[in-house]
Amino acid sequence: MKSEPGTKILKDTQTEMGALLCNSVCQPFFLPKKAPFVVVMVAGPSGAGKTHIVHRMTHPSGDSSSSLPSIPTIGFSVENILCYMGKKGYQMTLMEMGGSVGQEELWRDYLHLCEAVIFVLDSQDFKDHGGAEHAGDILKRFLLTMTLKNKADLPIYVMANKQDLYKKVLSAAEISDALDLPKLLDEKTWTIGDASAVHGTGLESAIDWILRQTKGSKAKKNKRLG
Repeated sequence: MKSEPGTKILKDTQTEMGALLCNSVCQPFFLPKKAPFVVVMVAGPSGAGKTHIVHRMTHPSGDSSSSLPSIPTIGFSVENILCYMGKKGYQMTLMEMGGSVGQEELWRDYLHLCEAVIFVLDSQDFKDHGGAEHAGDILKRFLLTMTLKNKADLPIYVMANKQDLYKKVLSAAEISDALDLPKLLDEKTWTIGDASAVHGTGLESAIDWILRQTKGSKAKKNKRLG
């Protein structure tokens, strides 16, 4: 799903956080203390680019891979961004789950806090033998954990990362077919989109879609994590 025209991720120099400003509003803003917030789990296979995605969302002024962190997340990390849609502001907390051994325990421990999921995939993996099978296995395990934790109704944004590699990757539509996502995610609220942490593309669409799925009844007034 595409963002509204004018949607931007900007650097809020007052708070040192990223800011998603919709409806062509392009300046820093301040949220009231009781602004609703949305907690989003960022999960996916090891090496898919979760850390880079979160870093780009919180540091949108970076313009190349040289500004991206080179050390993968061990355990989990928590970052906050400020989001504004129309006249209403939101605080979004991104909980990135490390993709190494033990990730399923992290899913179980923190899914109960979340209102949505960004599931990051390495689009390049689908060009390798067995890549789709590996990614599909991890996604199925994640979906099972959602069910076991009574979180099967969380909206899921599947992010096909590393699209900057062009001919070496499959598109989001091709990955959807390779994993048979319409069947796998049947009866769930979900979508899939192309993205590049290096170029910062596709991130606005992901945040925009998540806010549209969670704002209102699911957006809670509470204290941020982190």
